[in-house]
Amino acid sequence: MKRITYLFFLFFLLQHTSDFQAQEIHNLSENLLFNQEKIIQQSDELLNPEICFYYDKIVGNLSSQLDGDYLLENLTRQVWDQNLSSWVNDSLYEHSYNSKNLVDTIIAHKWRNGSVWGNDLKMAYSYNTNNKLILKSISEWMLSNWLENGRYYYSYSGSNQNLSQISFYYFLTTWNLEAYQVYSWNTNNYLTNVISYSLSTIFPWTYVPYWQDSLYYNLSNQLVIKTGFDYVGCDWFNDINDLYFYDQNGNNDERIRQEWNSTGGSWVNDYRYLYEYDINNVLLSIIHQDWQQDSLNWKNVWRETYTYTPQNKIITMFKDTWTQGTGWNNYVQRIYFYDLDDNWIEKITYLWDGSNWNNYYRHLAAWLVPVSVWETPHYLESYHLYNNYPNPFNPSTKIKFEIPDPGFVSLKVYDVLGNEITTLVNEEKSAGKYEVEFDGKGLSSGMYFYTLKAGNYSETKKMILIK
Repeated sequence: MKRITYLFFLFFLLQHTSDFQAQEIHNLSENLLFNQEKIIQQSDELLNPEICFYYDKIVGNLSSQLDGDYLLENLTRQVWDQNLSSWVNDSLYEHSYNSKNLVDTIIAHKWRNGSVWGNDLKMAYSYNTNNKLILKSISEWMLSNWLENGRYYYSYSGSNQNLSQISFYYFLTTWNLEAYQVYSWNTNNYLTNVISYSLSTIFPWTYVPYWQDSLYYNLSNQLVIKTGFDYVGCDWFNDINDLYFYDQNGNNDERIRQEWNSTGGSWVNDYRYLYEYDINNVLLSIIHQDWQQDSLNWKNVWRETYTYTPQNKIITMFKDTWTQGTGWNNYVQRIYFYDLDDNWIEKITYLWDGSNWNNYYRHLAAWLVPVSVWETPHYLESYHLYNNYPNPFNPSTKIKFEIPDPGFVSLKVYDVLGNEITTLVNEEKSAGKYEVEFDGKGLSSGMYFYTLKAGNYSETKKMILIK
């Protein structure tokens, strides 16, 4: 598949930036990927300590933090040295933030000569007046200075300022555009298409289509099909196809990956994920199965099961592999530890050797108390709907929003079928910041959506009620 070749090229070009690339994918996919898919991504790289933690949702992101959230300050990776019977430092990631709690820089250090932290990589972030990421700079430590060698530029369009393009530049003797991606959105602000363009290897300074993804949604705005295409010659050709299925509570309970069979002219199953939830819609397990074309059946490959704290913070992850005749067999496990503020401070990954669990690697995290963006007045530059807090909640939660201009504002809550549950705001409002409370008493556990409309602005976010 061409996109794999393309991604491998970018990885080769910036081979040390895999941690940050994973985090970027995590953030930009927030409107596409469901929590369980993020866990799948995490599971796929469990045995690669180079990128093992940046797929975790709990690590922090590029968005503003809300009440009760802490900012990741330092993240340390250690590997187990069997000969020393102790943990040995490997990498350290230092995070700094601006006055709006947006990440400003991330500096990666490597443990040198078994005694000192040395600079390795630096990521610097810049934002526009709407707090949208517009530039990510990549620098590598060379001798005694930072050498900038990569830049990502982000642009936005429409009243909701949806991402419209990402352009990647690399530096040789001058800055050169290597590739860019163009994003399209529907009227409900859901991503519908991504087209990737790359520098032609035939025509100098010409950019040609490389691959594209098209996304389709049902009437409940749930992603149901994501189709990938490759550009060959002068035309698009089918490549991969993802099918999404949901249970009655709106949880994605199955995803099937298909590949295009050009000989037969049809989609052929490749693999699938099956998800199981408890009565509160909390993910309990994932089963990965491969399609057996000869028998036209699914075959188990691996399974992950999860346990949680009363606050729905993950405690353990166990991964088993399937062997015909013996069934499920231990493979990997991960255990999380938390401080009194429910921030994870340590997670350890173990490998099964056939009779015992052995240390493999671990991560240690330190957290910062964020600057209160609500108590510090600032000029309102844009419309913004914040994530509700707490989330999940029982029985009530708070929703904050801000509007830069006076006008009519509505804030409504819907169930997963699109039925209106209640109207929280429906009146003229002056410019400012507002907070309303949603009470879920009398409602069943499940996923709900809240939509803010003001002027030409409209945005929807989801929340989970757990009883």
